[in-house]
Amino acid sequence: MSYVKKCWSVIALLLLLLASQSGHAQWKMVNDDCAFPTSKRYFNSVADENPVTDADLDHPRKSSPKAKFPLPQPHAAEVAQSEQDYNAGRFAKAAEHLKPFINQKLVAPRLLNQYARALYRVPGGKPQSYIAYQRLIALLDSYGHEDAATCAIYLPFSEAYYKLATLQMDNDQWKLAAYNLSRFLYILNMVPAWKANGIYESALQYQTECFAEMGNPTLCRQYGKRTLKLFPRNEYVGAYMARLPPVPKPKS
Repeated sequence: MSYVKKCWSVIALLLLLLASQSGHAQWKMVNDDCAFPTSKRYFNSVADENPVTDADLDHPRKSSPKAKFPLPQPHAAEVAQSEQDYNAGRFAKAAEHLKPFINQKLVAPRLLNQYARALYRVPGGKPQSYIAYQRLIALLDSYGHEDAATCAIYLPFSEAYYKLATLQMDNDQWKLAAYNLSRFLYILNMVPAWKANGIYESALQYQTECFAEMGNPTLCRQYGKRTLKLFPRNEYVGAYMARLPPVPKPKS
């Protein structure tokens, strides 16, 4: 290899290392289960499906005008019919109940959520489910005053964060998926009764995959170890853990 090529190889390696270190610094663990971008300092946890008020905020925006959100029609009867068909395994029919309202300018979060979860279970319906979940979470983010420093987390929509994350993984959107998985795990930590083993295990193992794909060995290892500690028989994270570089030994 020529001298010039060697120089370029060294430069490329240094740039890769710097980019990797920068990526690691952009995320932090806020508890044993949840990693968030370091810019997130405020967490608005909301227990209903309504826009938050300034009194609800961890960090009120004193200098910004109050956002006004017109309330959409709930279509409660149709949502109830959809839920009944969903629980009976009639997923396509569950979605059909709500389809006439989806293209309206204003759609209630509960209706969007029920439509998205029904399509998620319909063969070939995941692309439409993905669109509906994106719309739902974007709406909740606006309701919860999500911004660079603030994370909005709506407890009644824990399933939506999880399912949107899986669809984002299918589309190689690893950072977005990791963020929504952490919002899901944040809710599980707030409401431990919802921490069913299967869904909890899958969220942790998917985080292991997300951070592996993001090139963040520190958080990949963190989540892999967390998964195996709580679920020793897990076989999913092994492939990602095997790809990790060895941990540097401390200098004597």
